[in-house]
Amino acid sequence: MMPTNSESPAGARPPQPTELAGDVLLLLRLVLKDGEMNAAAEGVLRRVAWRAFAIDAAAFETFLPAFRLHGEKGADRLRAALRARPKGERRLLAAALAAAALKDDALVLREERLRARTAAILDLGEDETG
Repeated sequence: MMPTNSESPAGARPPQPTELAGDVLLLLRLVLKDGEMNAAAEGVLRRVAWRAFAIDAAAFETFLPAFRLHGEKGADRLRAALRARPKGERRLLAAALAAAALKDDALVLREERLRARTAAILDLGEDETG
């Protein structure tokens, strides 16, 4: 996972949306499907990566091993690591995921389910997911 705060000459600053891309996509991976990733979930991840973060197909390929690993063998560890973050960071990640997901028509249709799954994974109330 990526750090959620970046240093600048002025000190810590909130992360920019593109700095959260890896974490948002990993979270979306967990939200979409537990276990082995299927073609439909991979397609959604590809679309969101491109539409929300301008991650092209070649760059997306570098994410695939992590998506497969965390969904198939490391989902519990990833959930625990996400839940261990301070609540403000989890809320920021949930809001970033909600904004990114709205770039995909299929996810817009499942927004309620997406928010519920995000809240459960991050141990947040559904009203805290963006």
